[in-house]
Amino acid sequence: GATMTPQATGTCTITASQAAGGNFLAAAGVARSFAINSTQTITFNQPAVLTLGNNVDLTATASSGLAVSYTSSTTDVCTVSGNTVTSQSAGTCTITASQAGGGNFLAAADVPRAFAINSTQTITFHQPAELTLGNNVDLTATSSSGLAFGDTSSTTDVRTVTATTVT
Repeated sequence: GATMTPQATGTCTITASQAAGGNFLAAAGVARSFAINSTQTITFNQPAVLTLGNNVDLTATASSGLAVSYTSSTTDVCTVSGNTVTSQSAGTCTITASQAGGGNFLAAADVPRAFAINSTQTITFHQPAELTLGNNVDLTATSSSGLAFGDTSSTTDVRTVTATTVT
């Protein structure tokens, strides 16, 4: 047999032939065509942290120049349509960029990217009543996230805060 070394992607046609010799006439040539495919890779930059309620457009490219598609494996946290990610809830969003191949390019390896979707929070802090020097007042504040928070005083020469009591 002979060895063929591909030089470029595309369709290659090889013809096998046999010249006449001895008591044999020349054989009719037999042509065979086959594809020579190239590999490709995907470049997919890491998306930044997203705030719940906001969307982000993704940018990934295939070395082949073919279009990249996206899927979400965390649809409870984020969905994707075209190249736009829509946040659904706070958590970790995982998006996979894919390119299935075509036009003499093999499928590219999928590239997943995970990023946080953070929720905003608010603090409800009731206005304390005026206080007489030497008395204490209990503070009432809540966070929409339910997370613990701390009090600090910007006027430490006037008051101090211990847990939820002002002195």
